[in-house]
Amino acid sequence: MPTAVDRCLADLDRNAPDALAAADALAAERKAAGDAEGARRIEERCLAIRRRTLGENAPETLSTAGNLARSLAALGDLRGARRLEEDVLDATRKALGDEHPDTLTAMNNLAGTLKALGDRRTARRLEETALAARRRSLGDEHPDTLTAMNNLATTLWQLGDAPAALALQQAVVDTRRRVLPADHPDTLTALANLATMHWQQGDRETTRALQQTVLDGRRRQFGDEHPATLRAMNNLAATLWQTGDGDGARELQLAVVDIRARQFGDSHPDTMLAAWNLINTLLHRNENELAGELLKRHLVPLMLAEPDGLDAELRRVRERLLVEAVRLLPR
Repeated sequence: MPTAVDRCLADLDRNAPDALAAADALAAERKAAGDAEGARRIEERCLAIRRRTLGENAPETLSTAGNLARSLAALGDLRGARRLEEDVLDATRKALGDEHPDTLTAMNNLAGTLKALGDRRTARRLEETALAARRRSLGDEHPDTLTAMNNLATTLWQLGDAPAALALQQAVVDTRRRVLPADHPDTLTALANLATMHWQQGDRETTRALQQTVLDGRRRQFGDEHPATLRAMNNLAATLWQTGDGDGARELQLAVVDIRARQFGDSHPDTMLAAWNLINTLLHRNENELAGELLKRHLVPLMLAEPDGLDAELRRVRERLLVEAVRLLPR
């Protein structure tokens, strides 16, 4: 049976009225649903049509090219994404100038892809240019300026400039706390990023306080079972363990496993990863019996899986499991 993507592509081939607008909407919906491949198929067809009918540098063509680049990046084709984003940035600069919002968005998108490719120094130059332009045109407290600051802080951190990264990220947190509600998603995301930096600096107590604030805010926003809340629980659990609060870590990890199993089933990848985190905590606490029960309930399918079909994280967990299973599973 034809899928929605197939029907959309057929409408584009027939030049059906409003087909392009419908295709844009469906591509965005598929991307939001995690179907980057479906989005890519639609966007490639739309881009070919717009290039043919509107020209290479029309705003609609460049917008579609940018959307396609993000789909390619999501699918792992970072070099293909980079080529498109470089073309979009060059064309947007020529048409609109260096400081137009569309140009700055194109800079940001290309910088993100360059970071993923490991070219952080070029990404830094783009992000510094974009941030300076945002500050001139929008001021220090505009959401787009703060997003640019956050992006640059992350890049500075990756380049090893910890003092500059921490100062910039702290400025993002302070400004968002001043101009936004305490539990605003952007404020909590900035706090989570700052907590990660302090964690990597070895400042566990500051990390713990920030992560507790993030978790409390996520719970008020979304409840206990939202993915953002569960990520916050996982992060705090790791810090609690590092700061000697094994009971607190165990309690949070048990909750995450129970929620994941209820949401996705016992052997979903997210459930298995949560179970593995908890098993490690239990092993350090000499709770081998419960660790073995969790292994049997959640992780036997992973042990039996072909490693080539797993992502890097699950392959790493599988290797460790095969060692631990010797002492946790009954012979």
